[in-house]
Amino acid sequence: MMPKSVKRFSDDIMLYLFDLEAHSDFRSNRPEIIRL
Repeated sequence: MMPKSVKRFSDDIMLYLFDLEAHSDFRSNRPEIIRL
């Protein structure tokens, strides 16, 4: 069994990676809109 904090951390990582993928797809389409 994983502690809650570890599970939450891994969920955050997955969301973060998913976000990165979505942003990279978006960036390739409209590079001028993304401002980091």
